Amino acid sequence: MGDIDERAFPLADAKLCTGLSNLIKQAAQAGNLKRGANETTKAINRNQAKLVIIAGDTRPLEIVLHLPVICEEKSVQFIFVPSKADIGRDASSSRNACALAILDDEMRTDYTELVGSVVNQVATLILNSGNAEN
Repeated sequence: MGDIDERAFPLADAKLCTGLSNLIKQAAQAGNLKRGANETTKAINRNQAKLVIIAGDTRPLEIVLHLPVICEEKSVQFIFVPSKADIGRDASSSRNACALAILDDEMRTDYTELVGSVVNQVATLILNSGNAEN
């Protein structure tokens, strides 16, 4: 695991990383994810993204620092995870991924509920960490 940039906030804890890993694997199987900074940006701008996952060990981090800004503008939850290698592996790719977007699948309610659950966990983490700083 590489060094995580201090600007990578909010950073998922170990429990949330496990949930995100499972979600990424299911989304990859269903074809409901976009991988890479460019594809993720397009998915956000097209209002397709439900959750954006960004690698905190991306070098330079500036490659992905526009994503949180766009996510906030479009009201899309985002979270940083420690490793781009983990994101790539979970997405069934042979390459690392600095970012990916989870897309919704309205045909599968079980998947939609899982996405909603993880998005709520991310929102709770952000709220709790925001309260801790005050």
